[in-house]
Amino acid sequence: MAVFSCLRCGYAYEFLVSNSYTRKLLTRSDHCPKCDRLSTFRFMSVSGMVGRMPCKPVDTPGPSYATLYWRKQQTGKSASQPLNEVCKKNEF
Repeated sequence: MAVFSCLRCGYAYEFLVSNSYTRKLLTRSDHCPKCDRLSTFRFMSVSGMVGRMPCKPVDTPGPSYATLYWRKQQTGKSASQPLNEVCKKNEF
């Protein structure tokens, strides 16, 4: 699971990713329910991981904090789509 945050409003959601994708996912475009428009989501952290993260971007919260942050921020429908539909060529 990875946590993504909207660059416009800060809306965050959790997204199921396989381990092979984790290093490639830095940003992704998706529909933000809070902004109600297509916006860029930034990779925040991998949720559910214990210990140090293999490739954590600078100034992002640790997994447990990010998951808590996502649960606090999440309202309404989730913005996630199946990864294979969004990411057919390993790029966004």
